[in-house]
Amino acid sequence: MNKEIGKCKQFLIENGWKLDNDDSDYESYYKEMYPTIDICNDEIVFVDAGGDFLHLPINYYALIGGLIECQLIDMDYKSV
Repeated sequence: MNKEIGKCKQFLIENGWKLDNDDSDYESYYKEMYPTIDICNDEIVFVDAGGDFLHLPINYYALIGGLIECQLIDMDYKSV
């Protein structure tokens, strides 16, 4: 597993998301009342009831920026 992917997954877990599935193509993380976040080998995808709405590169800081921009994380988030 890519170190950057592992860091992104750990960040989500530390901040309340839970692994929903472990598919061979991607992993889905969910948090009640929030969009699902899918992580595969080449991108991070935010998905809500309307479908996917944000595609990001596999990058820890891109993930944090996307969460802040979409107002999906508290100011006191836990960094890894």
